[in-house]
Amino acid sequence: MSIPPTPQRACGERKPGGIYVEVALDGPFYVSVQTWIEEAMADPPLPAAHIVLELPSGELITADEIGARGQVVARRLGERTWHIWDVVGRRDYPYPADFLEEVRTEGLSRRSPKTLRFDLLDEGSRIFLLHDLGWLHPADEYYARIPSFTCPAGRAHPPGEMCAGLWWCDIDEADCQPVEGGEAKTFQGLPLRKRRIAQRTYRCAARPAGLRPQRARALIASFPIWRLAVVRSSDGGHEDGERRAARAGLPVALVEA
Repeated sequence: MSIPPTPQRACGERKPGGIYVEVALDGPFYVSVQTWIEEAMADPPLPAAHIVLELPSGELITADEIGARGQVVARRLGERTWHIWDVVGRRDYPYPADFLEEVRTEGLSRRSPKTLRFDLLDEGSRIFLLHDLGWLHPADEYYARIPSFTCPAGRAHPPGEMCAGLWWCDIDEADCQPVEGGEAKTFQGLPLRKRRIAQRTYRCAARPAGLRPQRARALIASFPIWRLAVVRSSDGGHEDGERRAARAGLPVALVEA
């Protein structure tokens, strides 16, 4: 399994001494590299207000209560396994599709606070990603204005149920550019546009005119954790990170920045 070395990400460069949760591009958990994002997406997205989590202290919260760009170890009620719940910040990734398209080509690398309860994580642990624009309502208004929408994961959604594929059709027109030249091209039946995030350019469509959706934080994807990577520091500061990461029942790797 692999993750591209020192990729350019929208959230910036990795910090010496930092501990990062990694998910490789070619892990054994997905059918193919081409469709692994579609397999990992939460489809339909689950509103964070409906997700009740137990913290290591025993306190119960909803995923809506995790701080912006926050990360906690928690488990759902009735589950034994602990997972990482991580809020993808809108400053670096304004849209859910921005984050997922970066992961598609660069793998996942999310910095964790050194105070995280690594000791509760094991080989069954996953990382769950939340985004503040993950829930769009009402979905039926999108479907009515998108001429030929199909679920990118091939799922059949009942009327009114949001499909995660709508994230790629909910980009502000000012945040994406038309695709010039050649025959008229479409995306889900809408005019094809493109959006650039860090080093990645992806296909999308502008939000149909007149739509004023309600938005809320929602679960957008989850991945099995491949390993914890500690970034080498010239002053030896990475050694503390290695000790903390080693408390988890997961592979730990010392990597270069």
